[in-house]
Amino acid sequence: MPSDFQDFWDSTILQTEKIPLEPRLTKVELYSSSELEVFDVRYKSYGGLDIAGWYVKPSNTKNALPGILQVPGYAGEPALPTSIAAKGYAVLCVDHQRLGVLGSSQGGALSLLVSSLRPDTVKAASAGCPYLCSIMDATLLTRSYPYEEINDYLRLYPDKRDTVSTVLNYYDIHNFVDRILCPIIVNIGLKDDVCPPETGYAVYKAIGSDNKRLYEYDNCAHDAGTGLGHDNIVMDFMDKHLK
Repeated sequence: MPSDFQDFWDSTILQTEKIPLEPRLTKVELYSSSELEVFDVRYKSYGGLDIAGWYVKPSNTKNALPGILQVPGYAGEPALPTSIAAKGYAVLCVDHQRLGVLGSSQGGALSLLVSSLRPDTVKAASAGCPYLCSIMDATLLTRSYPYEEINDYLRLYPDKRDTVSTVLNYYDIHNFVDRILCPIIVNIGLKDDVCPPETGYAVYKAIGSDNKRLYEYDNCAHDAGTGLGHDNIVMDFMDKHLK
């Protein structure tokens, strides 16, 4: 962890929180139905950038619903979270006392990050095969992309290794998770060649919450148990802590 890690992130968050969100919510009739309403959501964030997302909730609800933030994996277009909304959740944010966050791969990294930066807000979290944990170690443990992009760069510029390591340590999820307070589950595939399981074990050990559980799937790769029903475990966990 860099010596000025906390100062760096305190300053970054302070700058971000000064930016007016200017939220815009537009219903998308094409994707909506009698059971679910779908909205295009946009707001301003760091550097004036627009953040875009999908907001999905059950139709015709009058009471506040528990909310889940589903953060996307390393993909170009995040899928509509209709299956979660159909279980009675507003998938973005609603009842501030019942907010959960979940995701896999890059989404696993972001779930851990949000839970770390907002420990008093997030009430339950699930992180699958988390990416961006022990980043420089991961480059030595796998030759799969996207970690291999770092190795590609260092083959061209071997003298930059110390600089690359220094910069990435400010964003390594491992350096955040001791602040997590909420109940949390983590799942990893022991044959994952994208996000090495060694890094999953390391980040799980560093999580600060007293209420945490690790699910290991022996013969799974980057799916990390999804095909074996882990999605059901995640939703049961969210129901227990948010409903």
